[in-house]
Amino acid sequence: MKKRLFLPVIVTSSLLMCLAMTPARLEVKENRENVVASRLEGEWQLHLPLTERLLGKRYGRAVKSTAPYISFESEESIVQEIPAKYEDFLKDKTIYMAGIMTRRPKEYPFILIELFGNPRIVYFREASGEPLGDAESFNLMLAPATHEANDLLFIGGDQSHEPFLAYERKQERSAEIPPQAKPVVNWLQAMKTSNLELFKSVYSQRMQARFENQGWNESFSKYQHLCRVEFGDFELTDFWFSFEGDEQAGKVKITFKDRLLPPLDVIKDNDEWKINER
Repeated sequence: MKKRLFLPVIVTSSLLMCLAMTPARLEVKENRENVVASRLEGEWQLHLPLTERLLGKRYGRAVKSTAPYISFESEESIVQEIPAKYEDFLKDKTIYMAGIMTRRPKEYPFILIELFGNPRIVYFREASGEPLGDAESFNLMLAPATHEANDLLFIGGDQSHEPFLAYERKQERSAEIPPQAKPVVNWLQAMKTSNLELFKSVYSQRMQARFENQGWNESFSKYQHLCRVEFGDFELTDFWFSFEGDEQAGKVKITFKDRLLPPLDVIKDNDEWKINER
Protein backbone atom coordinates (compact mmCIF):
# COMPACT_ATOMS: atom_id res chain seq x y z
CA MET A 1 0.00 0.00 0.00
CA LYS A 2 1.37 3.40 -0.91
CA LYS A 3 2.48 5.46 2.08
CA ARG A 4 0.89 8.89 2.34
CA LEU A 5 2.81 11.88 3.65
CA PHE A 6 0.01 13.49 5.64
CA LEU A 7 -2.88 12.37 7.81
CA PRO A 8 -3.80 9.59 7.63
CA VAL A 9 -0.54 7.63 7.39
CA ILE A 10 -0.31 3.85 7.01
CA VAL A 11 1.19 2.18 10.06
CA THR A 12 4.77 1.03 9.73
CA SER A 13 5.49 -2.57 8.86
CA SER A 14 7.08 -3.07 12.30
CA LEU A 15 3.77 -2.16 13.93
CA LEU A 16 1.82 -4.54 11.71
CA MET A 17 4.23 -7.38 12.50
CA CYS A 18 3.43 -6.97 16.20
CA LEU A 19 -0.28 -7.62 15.65
CA ALA A 20 -0.40 -11.33 16.50
CA MET A 21 -3.37 -13.52 17.35
CA THR A 22 -3.42 -13.63 21.16
CA PRO A 23 -6.53 -13.18 23.30
CA ALA A 24 -6.38 -10.49 25.98
CA ARG A 25 -8.73 -8.18 27.79
CA LEU A 26 -8.39 -4.55 26.70
CA GLU A 27 -9.61 -1.62 28.74
CA VAL A 28 -9.28 2.13 28.92
CA LYS A 29 -7.33 3.45 31.90
CA GLU A 30 -8.41 7.03 32.37
CA ASN A 31 -5.85 9.46 33.73
CA ARG A 32 -6.70 13.15 33.94
CA GLU A 33 -2.97 13.91 34.08
CA ASN A 34 -2.64 12.66 30.52
CA VAL A 35 -2.70 15.95 28.62
CA VAL A 36 -3.90 14.56 25.29
CA ALA A 37 -6.62 12.29 26.67
CA SER A 38 -8.00 14.98 28.96
CA ARG A 39 -8.38 17.61 26.21
CA LEU A 40 -8.63 15.76 22.88
CA GLU A 41 -12.39 15.36 22.70
CA GLY A 42 -14.18 17.85 20.46
CA GLU A 43 -14.05 19.31 16.96
CA TRP A 44 -10.87 20.75 15.49
CA GLN A 45 -10.06 22.75 12.38
CA LEU A 46 -6.76 23.38 10.61
CA HIS A 47 -4.83 26.39 11.91
CA LEU A 48 -3.47 27.61 8.58
CA PRO A 49 -0.78 30.12 9.70
CA LEU A 50 0.80 27.64 12.12
CA THR A 51 0.53 24.80 9.61
CA GLU A 52 2.25 26.93 6.98
CA ARG A 53 5.07 27.64 9.44
CA LEU A 54 5.48 23.95 10.22
CA LEU A 55 5.31 22.63 6.66
CA GLY A 56 7.12 25.33 4.69
CA LYS A 57 7.16 24.41 0.99
CA ARG A 58 4.92 21.40 1.62
CA TYR A 59 2.12 23.66 2.89
CA GLY A 60 0.13 24.10 -0.34
CA ARG A 61 0.00 20.41 -1.19
CA ALA A 62 -0.85 19.46 2.39
CA VAL A 63 -3.78 21.88 2.69
CA LYS A 64 -5.29 20.62 -0.57
CA SER A 65 -4.96 16.95 0.39
CA THR A 66 -5.96 17.16 4.06
CA ALA A 67 -9.48 17.38 5.42
CA PRO A 68 -9.80 20.74 7.21
CA TYR A 69 -11.78 19.30 10.12
CA ILE A 70 -11.24 16.39 12.49
CA SER A 71 -13.16 15.44 15.63
CA PHE A 72 -12.76 12.98 18.49
CA GLU A 73 -15.57 11.54 20.62
CA SER A 74 -14.88 9.40 23.68
CA GLU A 75 -16.48 5.93 23.72
CA GLU A 76 -14.70 3.39 25.91
CA SER A 77 -16.71 0.41 24.64
CA ILE A 78 -14.76 0.63 21.35
CA VAL A 79 -11.96 -1.42 22.92
CA GLN A 80 -14.30 -4.41 23.17
CA GLU A 81 -14.63 -4.41 19.38
CA ILE A 82 -10.89 -4.53 18.65
CA PRO A 83 -10.09 -7.85 16.94
CA ALA A 84 -7.90 -10.38 18.72
CA LYS A 85 -5.14 -10.06 16.12
CA TYR A 86 -4.19 -6.66 17.63
CA GLU A 87 -4.20 -7.69 21.26
CA ASP A 88 -0.67 -9.09 21.49
CA PHE A 89 0.71 -5.69 20.43
CA LEU A 90 -1.63 -3.85 22.81
CA LYS A 91 -1.35 -6.10 25.88
CA ASP A 92 1.58 -4.14 27.33
CA LYS A 93 0.22 -0.74 26.23
CA THR A 94 -1.87 1.63 28.30
CA ILE A 95 -4.99 2.73 26.44
CA TYR A 96 -5.68 6.25 27.70
CA MET A 97 -8.73 6.95 25.54
CA ALA A 98 -10.97 5.22 23.02
CA GLY A 99 -13.74 6.44 20.79
CA ILE A 100 -14.68 7.64 17.32
CA MET A 101 -12.51 9.87 15.13
CA THR A 102 -14.38 11.66 12.35
CA ARG A 103 -12.83 12.97 9.16
CA ARG A 104 -15.88 13.97 7.15
CA PRO A 105 -17.71 12.02 5.99
CA LYS A 106 -15.99 8.94 7.44
CA GLU A 107 -15.80 7.72 11.02
CA TYR A 108 -13.06 5.55 12.49
CA PRO A 109 -12.83 3.76 15.84
CA PHE A 110 -9.62 4.84 17.58
CA ILE A 111 -7.52 4.35 20.69
CA LEU A 112 -4.90 6.62 22.27
CA ILE A 113 -1.71 4.91 23.42
CA GLU A 114 1.99 5.71 23.89
CA LEU A 115 4.55 4.45 21.38
CA PHE A 116 8.29 5.24 21.45
CA GLY A 117 7.56 7.78 24.18
CA ASN A 118 5.04 9.70 22.02
CA PRO A 119 1.26 10.02 22.23
CA ARG A 120 -0.12 7.90 19.40
CA ILE A 121 -3.53 7.47 17.83
CA VAL A 122 -4.24 4.04 16.36
CA TYR A 123 -7.42 3.98 14.31
CA PHE A 124 -9.21 1.23 12.48
CA ARG A 125 -11.07 0.81 9.22
CA GLU A 126 -12.85 -1.94 7.31
CA ALA A 127 -10.75 -4.44 5.38
CA SER A 128 -11.64 -7.79 3.81
CA GLY A 129 -15.14 -7.59 5.25
CA GLU A 130 -13.85 -7.05 8.79
CA PRO A 131 -15.09 -3.73 10.31
CA LEU A 132 -11.80 -3.13 12.18
CA GLY A 133 -9.66 -5.17 9.84
CA ASP A 134 -6.97 -2.56 9.11
CA ALA A 135 -5.02 -0.32 11.51
CA GLU A 136 -3.30 2.99 10.86
CA SER A 137 -1.59 5.37 13.25
CA PHE A 138 -0.10 8.82 13.74
CA ASN A 139 1.74 10.86 16.35
CA LEU A 140 0.03 13.82 18.00
CA MET A 141 0.71 16.48 20.61
CA LEU A 142 -1.68 18.82 22.41
CA ALA A 143 -0.91 22.21 23.94
CA PRO A 144 -3.53 23.22 26.52
CA ALA A 145 -4.31 26.92 26.82
CA THR A 146 -5.59 28.89 29.79
CA HIS A 147 -9.00 28.80 28.10
CA GLU A 148 -9.88 25.48 26.51
CA ALA A 149 -11.21 27.23 23.38
CA ASN A 150 -7.62 28.28 22.63
CA ASP A 151 -6.07 24.80 22.84
CA LEU A 152 -3.83 23.70 19.96
CA LEU A 153 -3.59 20.18 18.54
CA PHE A 154 -0.65 18.98 16.44
CA ILE A 155 -1.01 15.90 14.22
CA GLY A 156 1.94 14.24 12.51
CA GLY A 157 2.68 11.06 10.65
CA ASP A 158 3.80 7.68 11.92
CA GLN A 159 7.52 8.52 11.90
CA SER A 160 9.41 11.05 13.99
CA HIS A 161 10.83 13.04 11.05
CA GLU A 162 7.44 13.85 9.52
CA PRO A 163 6.18 17.42 10.02
CA PHE A 164 3.00 18.13 11.97
CA LEU A 165 -0.22 19.87 11.01
CA ALA A 166 -1.63 22.40 13.47
CA TYR A 167 -5.28 22.44 14.54
CA GLU A 168 -7.38 24.73 16.70
CA ARG A 169 -10.79 24.10 18.19
CA LYS A 170 -13.55 24.59 15.66
CA GLN A 171 -15.15 27.99 15.98
CA GLU A 172 -18.88 28.47 16.18
CA ARG A 173 -20.18 30.10 13.04
CA SER A 174 -21.95 33.41 13.21
CA ALA A 175 -24.11 34.96 10.51
CA GLU A 176 -22.68 38.32 11.47
CA ILE A 177 -19.75 39.43 9.32
CA PRO A 178 -16.95 41.07 11.34
CA PRO A 179 -16.15 44.63 10.17
CA GLN A 180 -12.57 43.60 9.43
CA ALA A 181 -13.91 41.18 6.78
CA LYS A 182 -15.90 43.84 4.91
CA PRO A 183 -13.17 44.45 2.27
CA VAL A 184 -12.98 40.69 1.65
CA VAL A 185 -16.76 40.54 1.15
CA ASN A 186 -16.57 43.50 -1.20
CA TRP A 187 -13.74 41.81 -3.09
CA LEU A 188 -15.93 38.75 -3.66
CA GLN A 189 -18.86 40.96 -4.65
CA ALA A 190 -16.61 42.75 -7.16
CA MET A 191 -15.62 39.41 -8.69
CA LYS A 192 -19.22 38.25 -8.94
CA THR A 193 -20.60 41.48 -10.43
CA SER A 194 -17.54 42.45 -12.54
CA ASN A 195 -17.25 45.72 -10.64
CA LEU A 196 -13.74 47.08 -11.22
CA GLU A 197 -14.23 50.19 -9.08
CA LEU A 198 -15.35 48.13 -6.11
CA PHE A 199 -12.31 45.90 -6.63
CA LYS A 200 -10.02 48.95 -6.46
CA SER A 201 -11.64 50.21 -3.27
CA VAL A 202 -10.91 47.15 -1.11
CA TYR A 203 -7.12 47.55 -1.07
CA SER A 204 -4.83 49.58 1.16
CA GLN A 205 -2.99 52.56 -0.30
CA ARG A 206 0.21 50.51 -0.40
CA MET A 207 -1.46 47.78 -2.44
CA GLN A 208 -3.22 50.25 -4.71
CA ALA A 209 0.15 51.68 -5.71
CA ARG A 210 1.35 48.20 -6.67
CA PHE A 211 -1.74 47.50 -8.75
CA GLU A 212 -1.33 50.85 -10.50
CA ASN A 213 2.11 49.75 -11.66
CA GLN A 214 0.90 46.34 -12.80
CA GLY A 215 -2.38 47.53 -14.35
CA TRP A 216 -5.79 47.27 -12.71
CA ASN A 217 -7.55 45.65 -15.68
CA GLU A 218 -4.99 42.88 -16.01
CA SER A 219 -5.12 42.09 -12.29
CA PHE A 220 -8.91 42.19 -12.22
CA SER A 221 -9.21 39.75 -15.14
CA LYS A 222 -6.71 37.38 -13.53
CA TYR A 223 -8.57 37.33 -10.21
CA GLN A 224 -11.93 36.82 -11.90
CA HIS A 225 -10.55 33.79 -13.70
CA LEU A 226 -9.15 32.37 -10.45
CA CYS A 227 -12.50 32.94 -8.73
CA ARG A 228 -14.36 30.99 -11.40
CA VAL A 229 -11.89 28.12 -11.15
CA GLU A 230 -11.88 27.98 -7.33
CA PHE A 231 -15.49 28.83 -6.45
CA GLY A 232 -17.61 28.42 -9.59
CA ASP A 233 -20.94 30.28 -9.55
CA PHE A 234 -20.69 31.13 -5.85
CA GLU A 235 -22.96 33.04 -3.50
CA LEU A 236 -21.69 35.24 -0.69
CA THR A 237 -23.59 33.02 1.72
CA ASP A 238 -21.20 30.19 0.76
CA PHE A 239 -18.50 31.97 2.78
CA TRP A 240 -17.89 32.40 6.50
CA PHE A 241 -15.43 34.88 8.02
CA SER A 242 -13.64 35.41 11.32
CA PHE A 243 -10.90 37.79 12.41
CA GLU A 244 -7.71 37.46 14.45
CA GLY A 245 -5.70 40.55 15.30
CA ASP A 246 -5.91 43.91 17.03
CA GLU A 247 -7.51 47.30 16.36
CA GLN A 248 -5.07 48.15 13.57
CA ALA A 249 -4.18 44.94 11.75
CA GLY A 250 -4.79 41.22 11.59
CA LYS A 251 -5.91 38.33 9.44
CA VAL A 252 -9.35 37.46 8.10
CA LYS A 253 -9.93 33.72 8.14
CA ILE A 254 -12.19 32.47 5.36
CA THR A 255 -14.18 29.26 4.98
CA PHE A 256 -15.84 28.32 1.70
CA LYS A 257 -18.36 25.49 2.01
CA ASP A 258 -16.40 23.84 4.87
CA ARG A 259 -13.13 24.38 3.00
CA LEU A 260 -10.57 26.51 4.78
CA LEU A 261 -8.85 29.13 2.63
CA PRO A 262 -5.56 30.92 3.33
CA PRO A 263 -6.20 33.94 5.61
CA LEU A 264 -5.87 37.47 4.22
CA ASP A 265 -3.93 40.33 5.81
CA VAL A 266 -6.05 43.39 6.56
CA ILE A 267 -5.14 46.76 8.08
CA LYS A 268 -6.87 49.93 9.23
CA ASP A 269 -6.18 52.48 6.47
CA ASN A 270 -7.66 55.96 6.99
CA ASP A 271 -10.11 54.49 9.53
CA GLU A 272 -11.33 51.84 7.09
CA TRP A 273 -10.38 48.18 6.93
CA LYS A 274 -8.53 47.28 3.73
CA ILE A 275 -6.89 44.20 2.25
CA ASN A 276 -3.12 44.54 2.56
CA GLU A 277 -1.87 41.77 0.29
CA ARG A 278 -2.30 40.55 -3.26
